[in-house]
Amino acid sequence: MTSAQPAQSPPMQTRLTLYFVRAQFALTRPNTLGPTEGGDADRLQGLDVPSSRLGRAVIAAAQRYEPRALRACHLPLSQLVVQREAGVLLDEAFAAKANDPRPGPTQPAYLFTSANAVRALEDLGRLDQLDRTAALFCVGSRALAALRAHGFDGPTTQAPTAAALENAIIEGPLRTLGCGAPGDEGRAPDIGRVHYFCATKVSHAFQALDSHLQARCGRGLEKHPLYAAEALPDSDKRLVAALEQIKAAPEQALMLVYSRALARRLGGWLQSAAQKEAKREAHTVPASKPLSDWRARLPVLCLSPAIAVELEAWDLRRISVAQTPDEEGLAAALCALVPGLALTLDPA
Repeated sequence: MTSAQPAQSPPMQTRLTLYFVRAQFALTRPNTLGPTEGGDADRLQGLDVPSSRLGRAVIAAAQRYEPRALRACHLPLSQLVVQREAGVLLDEAFAAKANDPRPGPTQPAYLFTSANAVRALEDLGRLDQLDRTAALFCVGSRALAALRAHGFDGPTTQAPTAAALENAIIEGPLRTLGCGAPGDEGRAPDIGRVHYFCATKVSHAFQALDSHLQARCGRGLEKHPLYAAEALPDSDKRLVAALEQIKAAPEQALMLVYSRALARRLGGWLQSAAQKEAKREAHTVPASKPLSDWRARLPVLCLSPAIAVELEAWDLRRISVAQTPDEEGLAAALCALVPGLALTLDPA
């Protein structure tokens, strides 16, 4: 849990609202930061609280400042939705495995690139059906931490990116342990089917790993799409309310962007709003007065340089990048950007 913090913190130089631009499952817990008696605080009440470790750390830190000095909310540009039919398809896949007449190892391996897949399996009621001793292939620490919390204790191969994980699996477990392929004498047949639990659309398809499995084991990577990211329309009342807040005081907002796809969605959303505003101003603002350019004043903090590159094409100029591509890196960068802010993350 978050460690004890000083009762008092230095006053923040300005009010700040952190918008977490990341895909998360719909939550039922409303944002309760700030007073609710009226005014601009009410505009954020319909937004979910961010569910990440960094989000929880910011919410804890907000309690140490004067009311409404620091707030945090999830910006629902995209929402994760569990695919209910995925549970039936999983049952069919595991039934087929049980009835497979081909000889070979039965110990499976599970591949996760996101903790969202663990959450989806739990929501589908299928997590308890998996083998707790299976080999685990994970990108980053969050998925592995979620699996460990559910009692999975099998051998682990972990890497910071999907491409690095794919290479680590090919050069590690598949090379040193084998997978029971014919003619693979001298190698322990320790890996059976490799199950990839993922979203319906994935940025990395693990094609090289699939080819290696086909060539050496006679069966490829078994992909199980469990959830989908669905974009919310710009007319969603939560996005409309958030946009009004951002346009009114862009310097008092800070966007925390977690993925390239959401960077493009964020850029398009902000550009559409700016174009509509420019069209209105062209008819109402005197020619001698410059048009407003609130996007250039909006600060953005990105999880990685690749995300920052995506945003540079959308007229965003105050872009910072986390020191490392994880929430520890985001927290460090955030504290550097906001004088007086101190954050303590839960253990991974």
